Amino acid sequence: MTAAYFDSLAAEVADGLAATGVARVGDLASAHGLGAELLLSVLGPRVAAPGGLGGARMEGGLLYTPAFLRNLKAQLRGALRAATAPVALAALMREAGVEGAAALGGGAGAGVAPALVEEILAEGGVAGSLRAGQWLPDCFAAAQRDAARRARPQPAARCLAAAR
Repeated sequence: MTAAYFDSLAAEVADGLAATGVARVGDLASAHGLGAELLLSVLGPRVAAPGGLGGARMEGGLLYTPAFLRNLKAQLRGALRAATAPVALAALMREAGVEGAAALGGGAGAGVAPALVEEILAEGGVAGSLRAGQWLPDCFAAAQRDAARRARPQPAARCLAAAR
């Protein structure tokens, strides 16, 4: 196995990735008859290089194209904005029919969705917080605080009740 072989392999992976948007490194390794560790060691530096593998991003044993991540991020933003109560991120993606939820959920790719949510939060695209895989929209937290405030008796009402 020479450097030229690995260069042609990386080009082939980049072509396949451009067609699908996301690819599991394990699947690529078995398709090419290589070990996953070997393929990771070959593709890792090429992904990290500027413009390497078409600007792909590798997380959790999966390769993603920038176009796939942009689309996923837009779908996540919409699903997060629509949520009005706390919900698990995986359930939100599944219920909203977010593209790639099956490819991302439950496996090695589950790590990219929280990272994208954090990016959306940093951009100010949604109002809420993500804690331990749970999405808590700000509108729910505000409604909870308001309900708690209304449930407490007002000081004047207590004084009036005590005077009677």
